[in-house]
Amino acid sequence: MCLLPLLLLAGTGLAASAQSPAPAPAQAPAQGPLPSAAGTFEDARRHLVRGAAAIEMAKADSDLALAADEFKRATEIAPEWAFAWMNLGQVQARLGRLPEAMASYKRYLALAPNDKDAARIGDELIKLEFRMEQTARIQSRAGVWLGSGRGWWTATAEGNRLVLKCANELMSSTELDANTFWTDTPKPPQREFQLELQGTKVTGSSSRSEVIVGKCTVPAEVAEVTGTYDEAAGRLHLKFPRSRFSAKTSLNLFLDPVDCAGVTVLEKPTVEVYLHGPLPVGGIGAHIDTAYKPGAVLIRTEWSGHLGVTDVFNPAAQAAGLQAKDEILAIDGVKVAGLDPGEAVRRLYGVPGTEVTLSILHKKAKEPVDIKITRIKLSGR
Repeated sequence: MCLLPLLLLAGTGLAASAQSPAPAPAQAPAQGPLPSAAGTFEDARRHLVRGAAAIEMAKADSDLALAADEFKRATEIAPEWAFAWMNLGQVQARLGRLPEAMASYKRYLALAPNDKDAARIGDELIKLEFRMEQTARIQSRAGVWLGSGRGWWTATAEGNRLVLKCANELMSSTELDANTFWTDTPKPPQREFQLELQGTKVTGSSSRSEVIVGKCTVPAEVAEVTGTYDEAAGRLHLKFPRSRFSAKTSLNLFLDPVDCAGVTVLEKPTVEVYLHGPLPVGGIGAHIDTAYKPGAVLIRTEWSGHLGVTDVFNPAAQAAGLQAKDEILAIDGVKVAGLDPGEAVRRLYGVPGTEVTLSILHKKAKEPVDIKITRIKLSGR
């Protein structure tokens, strides 16, 4: 593979050095950070040449850490040696240590503004700034996302790749028809999206682990995904085929589960899923229930357009009038009933210190009231 160009033996400074001393005996690799180096200019030159040897021996960019250590020691011994800073910056850039590389390049330019390589290094600085901006943009996609199926997704980002995982989203009636009323409620499956982002276009795969339902096992499923990504809105719109399974457990006369009566695929429609994120670190300081239904008696697991408050732990939100068992009807003037659950909850999040206006309906009240809450930094975010 192509590694760094060897500028080490053809740059300012080497011609002015004295004869190199005899090589020191080999030593065991140092453990932990290396101590600051000290010595003569010839010692600095020796570290620079050792760094050149490390580059020649490297088989991949990841092998260049030894070269970076040697060049750094050269700059510590001879901090006014521009050539050493330039080489250190090159290796740091190849290792992905972009802030360090920029600092090294800036030091080189300050020491040798009229050097023959100054214009090229100036261009490299511009490229590094762009790379840092793109890296920050990519990393901003990582974090916690919310799904339209009420799941909390953890996203990791690298390059154009985005991987989202969820372990708390139950299978809904659009995925599973089962007589779970007579058996234990099935545990949520492991879900994962592996996505490639190219501008607004999304491709990739969706996977779900197998699920035990009563005495039946619903098999795992993998499907190809297409969709779009609205980076400004923080929204993924994904489409993929998803089977709807029937899993029935037979019962005895005492209504105890006996065995699996069969698992079949009822249909395999193309479904649409929205994911919203990543969530900012600020929120209203309350626990929210997206399965809330005013006056409901039966346990619900699916979104019905109602957003309930189960607990308020932010004193400022309590002082503003937010209470447990309130229903949030609108967020900053946007009606909750017209949103999917992920988008509704995401609108409650924002930068700590910012204000959000909620239209809420207190329990047994006939008319909603508007309150304003200043978002707080949430623990663990």
